[in-house]
Amino acid sequence: MYYNNLLSIPILLICSLFLENWSSANLALNFPAPQRNSIIAAMVFSGLSSVFISYTSAWCVRVTSSTTYSMVGALNKLPIAISGLVFFDAPVTFASVSAIGVGFISGIVYALAKVWQGKGNKPTLPTSVTSASSQSMKDSFKS
Repeated sequence: MYYNNLLSIPILLICSLFLENWSSANLALNFPAPQRNSIIAAMVFSGLSSVFISYTSAWCVRVTSSTTYSMVGALNKLPIAISGLVFFDAPVTFASVSAIGVGFISGIVYALAKVWQGKGNKPTLPTSVTSASSQSMKDSFKS
């Protein structure tokens, strides 16, 4: 995340210098004096928020997995799609309802698969205590 953001700074600076209008009239138009500090504070807050969002996304992938992160990203669209059908003028068609149903079922299947996977990998406590030398001797007889 750090290197991706760091590598984008020179590209953004070059494009900004060559493609933007940096005249004083344009700056006065876009940053009027009474609201200048508020606008700059909002820009700084927005930039810091994006850095923290990138960091938390990378942390979430590290803690869970990229598949789980992707699945959560896809499943969080289901309530938005349902609210679009209920509260807005989105047409309720067989395709839209079936797509939401498939998404819901895929979330259930993924959750069940993760639960079943977790049950198989559960570590158990040893029932007998074996010294290192005894275990080494047992291992030598196996090979």
